[in-house]
Amino acid sequence: MHQDKIIRAFISHLNSVLGTSYKITRWPDKNPTTNGEIDAYAEDGSLRPLAIEHTLVETYRGQKESDHRFLTVMANLEESIDPDGPFSDYHP
Repeated sequence: MHQDKIIRAFISHLNSVLGTSYKITRWPDKNPTTNGEIDAYAEDGSLRPLAIEHTLVETYRGQKESDHRFLTVMANLEESIDPDGPFSDYHP
């Protein structure tokens, strides 16, 4: 599901649970003049505004744990590589 749909669904669910009337008023990440801003900004005139940042929705159950294990193994591998070895000129 596209992140904008997820954010809209979140706001809808939040409103139904809390009895609020938040509406998304801005999408700062879509503005080319901003850099690294939040994904969405929602307001309900009588309440504090919300800044919403979508981070990750797992594509399969346990993805976060699997990614963590993979990165842990890769970190150990990177530490074991000789910095003066044959790939010392490689800088991603």
